[in-house]
Amino acid sequence: MSSNTIGSRKGQDYTSKDYKYISEFLSQFGIPDNQILFIHARLKGLKKESVLDDLDYETLTKLLLDCFMDSFDPKAILVPTFTYSFTDSGVYHRNFSKSEVGRFSEETRLKFSEFRTPDPIFSVADITGFLKGKEIDYTTAFGEGGLFELLHEENCAIINLDLPKLLMTQVHYIEKECDVSYRYDKMFDGVVYDDDQNWRKTEYEYFVRDLDDDPQMDYQKREEFLSNRGSLETVKNDDITGSWISAQEKYDLLSKKLVGNERFLLEE
Repeated sequence: MSSNTIGSRKGQDYTSKDYKYISEFLSQFGIPDNQILFIHARLKGLKKESVLDDLDYETLTKLLLDCFMDSFDPKAILVPTFTYSFTDSGVYHRNFSKSEVGRFSEETRLKFSEFRTPDPIFSVADITGFLKGKEIDYTTAFGEGGLFELLHEENCAIINLDLPKLLMTQVHYIEKECDVSYRYDKMFDGVVYDDDQNWRKTEYEYFVRDLDDDPQMDYQKREEFLSNRGSLETVKNDDITGSWISAQEKYDLLSKKLVGNERFLLEE
C-alpha cells in the first residue's frame, strides 16, 4: 500500500488526492456538525471527473461516506435504499431486496450499512446503526411515528450530490401533514423478511398519488423557490453540483405555501 493511500477495502484504494478533492468540495456546504445526514447521491457524474475516473464504484462510495463522516462529524448517515416494487410484489427482504434508487445507494447497502430499516418501500441504509432500537413505525411511509417524522424532529440535513433534479423524499411527509387532496392513504399487504428465518405479514400505509388527478411534481419551481428564500445551499466544483437544506426549514417554507395553494409543488 502506498504512503498516500487513505481508504482500503476489497479491491481498489483511494488516495490522498482523491480524499482532498472530495473533502474540499464538501467543505463548501457549511453543514453543522452532529446532524443526521440524509444523502441522495449519484456516482456516474463523479466518475467523469479526471481526479476520480480510475475509482470503481465501491471505492468511490467509500470515499464519499468517509469524507462526509470526517467533514461533518454527523450524528448519523442515512442513505435511501427504496424498493417501490413492494407495491406490486408484496415482498421485502432486508438482506436481499436490492435498492431501486441508484448505484451509490446499492453499494452502500451491500458494503457499508450497519443497519437497514425494515420499511418495505422507504428503507434506508444506516451507516453507524443510529436507528437501531429506536421506536419507529415502519408500517407507514409518511405517517405519525414513522421515519420521516423522526427526520423532521431531528432536523436532518437533506443532501443532493450530482443529481439531475432535486430529490427530497421528505416533501411527501409535508404533503401529508398539509393533507393535500391529490394524494391519499392506500394500504398494501405483504411480507417483510428480517432475515432468512424470520418474516412477518405487514399492512403498509403509503400516501400515494391520485392517478385520476395524476399530479406531477415541478422540481425546478421547488428548487428555485427554496434557493430564492436562502434555505437551499448550492455549491459547484468543476461539473459537480451539490446542495443541502435542513428538514425543518424546508417544512416551514413549503407548508406555508401549501396552506395557501395546495398545488404549489405541482406542474401547472
